[in-house]
Amino acid sequence: MTAAVERLEHLVDDADSGILAGHGKTESVKPDTTVKRRSARVTRPVQRNSLELEIPNIADSWDARLSVEPKTPPAKPKAISDFVLPTLQAHPRHVESARPAQPKRGLVERILAYLLGAEASALKSALSASVRPLATLMLFSLAIHLLIVSAAIVTMMIIDRAVTAHSFHVLAEWVVFGLALCGAYAALDLSRHRICVRIGDDIDRQIHRAIFATELRNAVQARSSKNSASDDLEGLLYPFSSMSLLGFLDALCAPVLIAAIFALSIPLGIFAVAAIMITMMIVRALRRYSKKLKAAQSDSGARAKAFTRDLHSHAETFSVMGTIARPLHRWHSLYDQWRSARLKNSDQIGTLLTTLASLRILLTILFGTMAAGLALVQTLSIGAFIASVLLFACALDMMARPTRRMSHLSEALLHARRLNGVLATSQAVTSTTHWPRPSGQFDVQKLRLAAPGTGRLIVNGASFTVGPGQILAITGSSGSGKSTVLKALAGQWPIFGGSIGLDGRRVDHSIGDSIGQHIGYLAQGAKLMPGSVAENISSFRVSDATDDVIKAAEAADAHRFVKKLPNGYDTDIDVDSACLTHGQMQRIALARAYYNTPQLVLLDNPDANLDHPGRLALLSALHGMRKNGQTIILVTQHADVLAVADLVVWLDAGRQRASGAPEDVLRRLHDDETSSVATKPVHSVEKADDEELEDPYDRMSA
Repeated sequence: MTAAVERLEHLVDDADSGILAGHGKTESVKPDTTVKRRSARVTRPVQRNSLELEIPNIADSWDARLSVEPKTPPAKPKAISDFVLPTLQAHPRHVESARPAQPKRGLVERILAYLLGAEASALKSALSASVRPLATLMLFSLAIHLLIVSAAIVTMMIIDRAVTAHSFHVLAEWVVFGLALCGAYAALDLSRHRICVRIGDDIDRQIHRAIFATELRNAVQARSSKNSASDDLEGLLYPFSSMSLLGFLDALCAPVLIAAIFALSIPLGIFAVAAIMITMMIVRALRRYSKKLKAAQSDSGARAKAFTRDLHSHAETFSVMGTIARPLHRWHSLYDQWRSARLKNSDQIGTLLTTLASLRILLTILFGTMAAGLALVQTLSIGAFIASVLLFACALDMMARPTRRMSHLSEALLHARRLNGVLATSQAVTSTTHWPRPSGQFDVQKLRLAAPGTGRLIVNGASFTVGPGQILAITGSSGSGKSTVLKALAGQWPIFGGSIGLDGRRVDHSIGDSIGQHIGYLAQGAKLMPGSVAENISSFRVSDATDDVIKAAEAADAHRFVKKLPNGYDTDIDVDSACLTHGQMQRIALARAYYNTPQLVLLDNPDANLDHPGRLALLSALHGMRKNGQTIILVTQHADVLAVADLVVWLDAGRQRASGAPEDVLRRLHDDETSSVATKPVHSVEKADDEELEDPYDRMSA
């Protein structure tokens, strides 16, 4: 198209020069004929790639210019490109070709996409950044193998030249050269070991935060996985720490040694290739057999360990009832099966390893015998005979080990694929949406929540509204979904259907720190973290007993016993919290929910493990928070706590049976227990079918 445009511009330039040359001699020039002829040439359609362009007729403009006879030469007309290019830009093909080309993926990206999948993740970025260090490892491995070949050549030279010539001077020279090679070998090998370890550490540094965030989100949403992301990360990094990767690189560079054997003797090279192939096939078969033995051992061991854990948790019950002998007999039986499987596995694996070692020795002897025969017929020197044996032994060792190292690499690839999928589909634990301090107006409409992994509805159609200065109590039988509703209100459980509104804004499954700092939360089965009492109350925001910490402890009736602890608020709480009772732990957890006067207070069974004074302190704290204009939503089954609420929601098997004033809902509860005839709830809620639905987590991931 560019050539056509240039040709058309050239034609116009010719027309321009001809007309200007005839200016002042109009009687000898035939402008009409000339212009018509050139006009006919210019207006001829230009065809290229099925694109037809009509060039505007410029003859009329030239006729008008000739009739005026200007005193100054006329301005040069516009170039043809001024007419053609706008037409080309308007053409759809030109527009498509003008779009910026998509960046092509490099070789590394294609390999990672083939091995791990097409999803982009932090793991792929970390592996891409490790390409150059891995290439350095490969170069170091190649250099080490070249040094091994050089060492074999030095040995050959010592025997062929120094020994046969009986020259101590030549012997000393070659020995010094050999020592220098050994030093270079040690330096390269140590360097590549350190590089290998640091590659794994760099990958760990780049992705461990994202992995921990993913596990934290799964823990919050009660999602259990057979393979944890931390275990997958450990499996991915194992080849870097166990030097399995270096063994694999040695196997890739082993052909250098085989090529050196071929250089010494072609028959010896053929024998070396055949021996190495036979060894690799035998080792592969032995490893398959040993894997079956280990699987049988791990199954029996898993059963024994699981029964041991269960027996420890129920030891007190069996001891009190005098039936501990029966479980012990079962445990001894399971442990004997595990011990027998372990002994059998060890014996057979030992036999396999001995067989493999004997095979390698036998092949080395056969190779040495063949090399000695070639030396006897004087087709191979004595030095070359010894050097070839050394090279064969090294090559056989390097090619036999990768069958074990390859299993580590294949397992690491499986871990990497799982990690890539987790990191590619994981959502951030915190949200980037900024939330101002809320007023505390919750509006829940037809809320539906499902269990992770099964799609079974836990809550089906809950609706209520609560505002600042009000207390909402959720009650119901065990397993009715009370705690799940509280987690959804806190933004820690995905919403399957319906909506949760806070101050007119929709609450998703991860509301983040911007609003989380305004929420006081008490989970079911309160647990404390290792740290001081003050750190647990303040959620590690402060480490000293500040006024806010003491105020929260007093509201939870924990200040009195905390002062009696060995170091007061600085007393360290261990993992098992042996220094605290369950009631004291509950009060410290309540103080954590009260800390810093949050606008939203969500309490799951706050009266659990509390004695009478503790329950009175809880009721007093609830009245105080209501006066402060805070929004309180709690889960309870005790009538005295329900009585202080402004609104009570009754859940039964995931459905909302009633909601309203405490006295109305309590009366309904009493009527339901004393009568088998169902009565109409205070506020009926539309019911939905209990069908099995798709897992909301799978839908979110998709």
